[in-house]
Amino acid sequence: MLLAPYFFLMLLNSDSFPPRWYERRGQRQKMEARLQAAGGYEVLRRECIAFVQTNEAVQWIRWHTNDAPASPPAIVALQPQQVYYISPKLLGPQSGEPQIPIVRIKIFGMHATGGHSTPYFGLEVVATPSSEDYTPKARPAASGNGHLDYRKVSDGVYEIY
Repeated sequence: MLLAPYFFLMLLNSDSFPPRWYERRGQRQKMEARLQAAGGYEVLRRECIAFVQTNEAVQWIRWHTNDAPASPPAIVALQPQQVYYISPKLLGPQSGEPQIPIVRIKIFGMHATGGHSTPYFGLEVVATPSSEDYTPKARPAASGNGHLDYRKVSDGVYEIY
């Protein structure tokens, strides 16, 4: 009897509905459709490899005007919110970042103060021709819009959520 009011109050909390698993399923379906229209994971990885060979640092954010280079068609097709790449040569061994080129593509995610935050969903692409030993790491965010888990979806491509 006491659970019914609790359940009703939980539904009124804007950050608890829709459930994260349901929202991530929709995000995954949208990303898959966009990526398949661009040629799939292999094309994305090939274009990321070419992209890092001509750029040392890219920090592109959709809502800001900046001087980021033209992104490859497969990245553009994902309609990303952010594209991030810093050459391992610029980071140095003490940075805590991987010493192989990784292109991070944030596709979904936005923190909402006092409202429903859209959960983080993106891709990390190992941008080397060989299959490197790489494991994404959690990036918790104070705003609640970081990511804590990953799933390998193709050779050198990880779904981050």
